[in-house]
Amino acid sequence: MNKEWTVAKQMPASFKKKSDYAHHIILQLLYNRGLKTNKEINDFLVPDYYRDLHDPFIFKQMKKVVGRIFLSIKKDEKIVIVSDSDTDGITSGVVLYAILKKIGVKNLDIYISGKEDGHGITNSIVDDILLAKADLIITTDCGISDVEEVKKLNKHKIDVIITDHHREPKKLPDALAIINPQLSSENYPNKVLAGVGVCFKVAQALIKDSRCDFKNKEGFEKWLLDLVAIGTISDCMPLIGENRAIVKYGLIVLNKTSNFGIKALINRLLIKDELKSRDISFRIAPKINACGRMNSAKIAMDLLLTDNFAMASSISNEIEKIVYQRQKKVGEILKEISIKHKAVDFEEIVIILGNDWPFALLGIISNRLIDKYRKPVIILSKANDKIKGSARTSGDFDLFNFFSKLKKYFSDFGGHYSAVGFNLKNPDLFPDFKKQAIKLFKKQFKDKKIKHKTIDAKIQIEDIDWELYDGILSLEPFGKANKEPVFLITKVQIETIRVVGKNNNHYQIVIQDRKMIHFNGTDKMDKIKQGDKVDIIVQIGVNEWNGQKELQIKIIDIAKL
Repeated sequence: MNKEWTVAKQMPASFKKKSDYAHHIILQLLYNRGLKTNKEINDFLVPDYYRDLHDPFIFKQMKKVVGRIFLSIKKDEKIVIVSDSDTDGITSGVVLYAILKKIGVKNLDIYISGKEDGHGITNSIVDDILLAKADLIITTDCGISDVEEVKKLNKHKIDVIITDHHREPKKLPDALAIINPQLSSENYPNKVLAGVGVCFKVAQALIKDSRCDFKNKEGFEKWLLDLVAIGTISDCMPLIGENRAIVKYGLIVLNKTSNFGIKALINRLLIKDELKSRDISFRIAPKINACGRMNSAKIAMDLLLTDNFAMASSISNEIEKIVYQRQKKVGEILKEISIKHKAVDFEEIVIILGNDWPFALLGIISNRLIDKYRKPVIILSKANDKIKGSARTSGDFDLFNFFSKLKKYFSDFGGHYSAVGFNLKNPDLFPDFKKQAIKLFKKQFKDKKIKHKTIDAKIQIEDIDWELYDGILSLEPFGKANKEPVFLITKVQIETIRVVGKNNNHYQIVIQDRKMIHFNGTDKMDKIKQGDKVDIIVQIGVNEWNGQKELQIKIIDIAKL
């Protein structure tokens, strides 16, 4: 099998003996996820809302935040929410808007940072806030690096509360309060909340306060979980502990959502079965995200805030057009890259500079190229005498730490373990930045390979049955730190191959009388024929057709022996 795959370490016999879980393959999956005791396994398989969610007042400054918001209500002040423009930022803004309205904020507005102008409290947003004569600013999924902008707002006696989850910069803004689990001074147990998760903790804290007096508080809180699940999954937060409980219950809410915007998206997607985490990852979140990528984030915000289903349906139609435009532009850029660059052009790390590529699309381009090049990817664009970049990776490579060692080249940068955005101080620095980035990567990873993908277990075809599928299903929701399981089957012979799909790019394969499907497998299958012996990597799901359900074996990689 291809060298980017590694097989997980087999569980020891002692682990199998002391566990109550019977199915040996599912037990291996649980072991792979770092679960070592029966209690850890049971807690993982059965998340509990009240057990797994932490008290929001563990955040050191949460009481100050709650007090300032209720003071704002008492004084009838104008509050402005400043949200980031991706799915996490948009859902964060909607969650905060919903709770503020519910507790009685009358003068409330939302500003969204456009990715072409930059993240967070941009200078243009500061100017708008001053014109609007706002009294209190609350950021969602942004603001942790906005030192100068907060200083300017402070000079005009405008209080700023920052809610964010990005890594702590060297210097923090002088905000009234900061709610961010990543701060070194913070004791909150869950360091990997999404931006929307942080806003949900603020909502929980407001609901717990004695000044909050609306009825059915618990019900209102839980109805927010569909938005929290969407933002958490879209931002690739680890689905363990509190995040796993949030998403598990969020999916329950999502399947009976009262949000007209989400309903409209689901109807548009013709999703009839029970929604799962992959529906958020690959179908719902990308549509919301596309709006921010194409400088139309307000449309997505309007969709999730509307209380009119006809309006929601109309907005969802507009979003489909935006998605198409984004797909078209991304396709053009990827084609340009494929013409100009080959895998052999790059050393250990991929660095590509383009001209006039929309800054907002750089992250999605980086993501698309990770699988192609099997290396960390940095994509930059030069436009209007500025160079901005976005980097993505997978596996055991801390991008944020890597970029911290190159910070002398940036006017600003921020992000997570596997995703970073940045601006070069000036375009002339690019050649030296590229040289030093390659040099640093070689030094840091001289004797270490980055592992991109892990196989959960080696199995036999006869192991694939409904019992195994039901066991896999018990591990939902899938996401970061709990990936959908993949299995290795070795030394099997292809009995038949049939090209299927309207574009003739899918392959139906029969091995040991079991039908399998390889979607978009043209690049792998062109050298494989009937009778060949192969190793295959598969995922196991269900295919439903005309009311009939059958197990689906999906090939995600194949190698001829």
